[in-house]
Order: sequence, then C-alpha cells, then structure tokens
Amino acid sequence: MKYSKIILVCIVNILCTFLLAEGCTRIFFFLTHKKIEVYRNFSFDHTPHLHQRDPVLQYKLLPSASRNAFTSEYEIIYTTNSLGLREKEISDTDKFKIIFLGDSQTFGVGVPVESRFSDLVEKKVKGIYSINAGVPGYGIHQMFLWLENYGFSLKPDLVICSIIAVDLDRAIYKTMENSPFIVDENIVSYNFINSFTRSIYSKFNHVLGISYLYSWLKVNCNILLIRHSMAKKERELWNHIMKQGESEGSKHGYRVRTSAQKKMVMEEAEKNFKNLKNQLQKRKMQLLIVNIDQGPIPWLQAFLSRENIDYLDLSGVLGKSHGITFEIDPHYNKKGHEIIANRLSEYLVNHYNLEKTSQYGEV
Repeated sequence: MKYSKIILVCIVNILCTFLLAEGCTRIFFFLTHKKIEVYRNFSFDHTPHLHQRDPVLQYKLLPSASRNAFTSEYEIIYTTNSLGLREKEISDTDKFKIIFLGDSQTFGVGVPVESRFSDLVEKKVKGIYSINAGVPGYGIHQMFLWLENYGFSLKPDLVICSIIAVDLDRAIYKTMENSPFIVDENIVSYNFINSFTRSIYSKFNHVLGISYLYSWLKVNCNILLIRHSMAKKERELWNHIMKQGESEGSKHGYRVRTSAQKKMVMEEAEKNFKNLKNQLQKRKMQLLIVNIDQGPIPWLQAFLSRENIDYLDLSGVLGKSHGITFEIDPHYNKKGHEIIANRLSEYLVNHYNLEKTSQYGEV
C-alpha cells in the first residue's frame, strides 16, 4: 500500500510537471507568435512541404500555410496567403501593381520575405505594389498558366517574368521521354529520428501531436542530432544533383543537351512568350522579361527584340558578382537579391515613368 501511494504521487507529480511545461510552452508560442503548425509539419528538407496538386498547373503552393525549410545554411519559415502565394494578402490599391512570375529564385529560397528582390523593388521605387508569384520548380509554361488562370484577376499594370535558363527547359519536360513534368529539387530528408519515433509511437503519435511541448521537443532533438553532419551531406547531395543534370537521359536530373532538344526549347519558349504578349496586350497590361541567370541567353534576347518585348538581361552583373549565392545551396542569398533589385529598380524608373523613393537615394 505504501509503495502504491509513492507510485501514485510520482505519477501525479510527473503529470503536473508535464501540464505545467505544456502550459509554459503554449504561452511561449503565443508571446513569440510562433505557429505550432510549423513544428507539427517540420521538414528537414531544403524544400518545404508546401505543394498541392492542381489540375491546370500540376501543382501549386498550399494556401494559408506555414512550413519551414532547414539546412546547414539557413532556417526559415515560409508563409503563404489565401491565394497560395508567399506574399501578403492582396488588397485593392491605386499603386502601380507588378506581378513577379518566377521559380524558386523569385520565391526566395532561404531568404526572408523582406529581402527578396520583388519586395526590395517595392521599397526602392515610389508607388509600387509588388505581388510575388514565384513557385519553386516552375517552368515558363506554368508561370503563364498561373497568370492566365489566377493572376489576371489581380489586374496588374506590369508583369515581370524573372527567369533562369532551366525555366525554359522545363517547358518541354512533358514532351521528353523519361523526364518528369514536375522537377523535384528535393535534396533528401534528414528526419531519420522522426521516422524512428513514428515507428515506435505510431499508435500514439496523433495523441502526442496535440502537445505543443512534444512537437517542440521532437524537432529540437532532431536538430541537435543532425546539425553536425548536415553541411557535408548537403554538399554531397547538391553535387549529385548537378552531376545528374550533366548526364544525358538522367531520369531525375534531366537537362537539355541535344540539338533537337534545344530546338524544342526554343520553339516552345517562343510560342509561350508570343501567347503571353498577346494575352497582356488584350488587357492593356505591360510585360518585362528579366534574365536573372548568371549566364546570357542570346537566342532569347534576339527573339524578344524581334517581338518588341521588353527584356532586361542581368546576367552580366550577376555573372561578375561574388558571394551572391549560398555556399552550398545555389540559390541567391540576400546579396544576390539586392543586386537584382538595384538593377531592376533602375530599369523601372528609367522605362516606366516611375520614381525612386528618397529613403533609398540612387537606385
């Protein structure tokens, strides 16, 4: 009987301690404006679990969601609005409205919202209202389909399509044998501890997931266990992805290499850009194509010139700049976005009858 009381007291003490810790954790989340959704869906990938299937686009970003990305170089939370964009909620405005189409570089992988070039342009140029519609993995065909099906209703004054060379290649993946329509750039999941805990607590995981404390502890224990080895693994995996891209016929890293494939890219791109130009002209909207790659695309520049489509090539300045991407991850860091924003802001001021903001001085 004596031991039973001791055991009961211990159980009660443990339960009270847990409830107290749980309460403190919830207060901490409330005061710091953290979202438990991020911890319950925590990803140890560089690509956040933000995608959902779409009948038109194949996939798009989840609306009103918060997901994290975790690597050795950055920890960041991506939040989407009700339209499924990594952007503020869109409001009616008399300002000069710009939609930025693009892929993961425009989306701003690893970069806070306020440091992306689309948001910096809004700060640097007076009267700008920017809408970032970048989605990781998108080719130009998906960018234009998104605009046609979702973007035109936002009534932009200008559409800026910020591209890198692979965005043009992606437009023909659906016609190339053994090539995925959706380019999966996911490195790999490091969450082996989470897999282990799921196998043990499979029957109780749903119940335990209700706890803020459990979700928070599980994530941070994983981080402590894997952080020391992440950089080495990421470097190996990015190198593997690059090698796949160089290997003709590689199923998951396919890149355009043959003359016939390059011709397909040019034909598909020309068709897409012509269609986009016509769609925008009908709606009296303007179009600007911006090359944010570190290398030029001469044939595209020649084509756009013939079609009288505005084109800004930033490959010259980006190709000569150093330290503009993360050391391992090839996406642009804050410095890269700043350089793009400076040159793009200058172009907008000079070509679209806009003015720079005084707080930023010369753009």
